[in-house]
Amino acid sequence: MTRDMGVNWIIQTTTLTGVIGAVRAVRKNEFSEVTMPTNGWEFWRLIRVDDESVDWLAATKPNARAFIDQRKVWTLIPNRSMFIANWFVTEDHHRGSDYLWTHENIDVDEAREIALEVPDIGGDELQRITSPKAGLTLDQIDRYPVEKVLGNRVATVLSARRSRR
Repeated sequence: MTRDMGVNWIIQTTTLTGVIGAVRAVRKNEFSEVTMPTNGWEFWRLIRVDDESVDWLAATKPNARAFIDQRKVWTLIPNRSMFIANWFVTEDHHRGSDYLWTHENIDVDEAREIALEVPDIGGDELQRITSPKAGLTLDQIDRYPVEKVLGNRVATVLSARRSRR
């Protein structure tokens, strides 16, 4: 393989990965416009199927290098100001039917608004997230600070919200 062939393959693979992310977005929410990733992140509003309340703000990295990172779903933990890889939301995101949540693809601006509305979680729920039963191993439960994913403004507001409690 020549060097040029390798570069073309990388570009084609990256493009294909982006298309797969877009197809996944369409499959999850067929009636809305597909929102492409911003800075590598694709955002999802997770609405409970049974009562239509917003449960989670989730993020995926469809163009990540590692396949497992392409599949992972990170959820916002507002009272910790971080996104944590969430094994049971990841399972639901890739399930073929019987979803617990409707996964609505949204843009980064809407994600920043929703971040302020997502309910805080308790210690039991955090323990559930960090104790994977399927799909991810304990080593794959990683975290990203809100600043890195949504910016300083959202992180500051979440921090102030935490201080008032």
